Amino acid sequence: MKPSAATLLLFALFAVSALVVTAEQPTPPANPTAQSLLGEQAKGTEPPPTPMMKAIRDVFDAEKKAVADLEMRLESAASEKGIITLIRQIEQVKLNAELEVLTIQAKFARRDGRVEQAEQIEASIKKIKDGPPRAAQHPRIDRTPNPQTR
Repeated sequence: MKPSAATLLLFALFAVSALVVTAEQPTPPANPTAQSLLGEQAKGTEPPPTPMMKAIRDVFDAEKKAVADLEMRLESAASEKGIITLIRQIEQVKLNAELEVLTIQAKFARRDGRVEQAEQIEASIKKIKDGPPRAAQHPRIDRTPNPQTR
């Protein structure tokens, strides 16, 4: 039995797509250091974290625990006021963690001699702590009647 043209075309498309998929597979890096790092990651062992990353990880772990505790309390909150209070506490925990991470980054940048970067991070911290400009918090609405619109 002779295959039809449609069958041959389908087979050709399948073969070409298999070649394309095979060609798209990434090749391992030629750099031996990169290969050893990839090998460590594949084994599930990572290089030990830097002191800065350990400090940041500790902040995130504490934040995660605090938020989980507040969320458990949120599930059993009875009043709307209680729910709002707990949500604000969660927001505050997250904000404090963000500020703490930025403070850690600034400390390590300054320690490592990256003064300009430390100053930029510290400026970001100040901006977050100060909040939006006063005018942006409470825009003034002119409620005086306009005589031209009457």
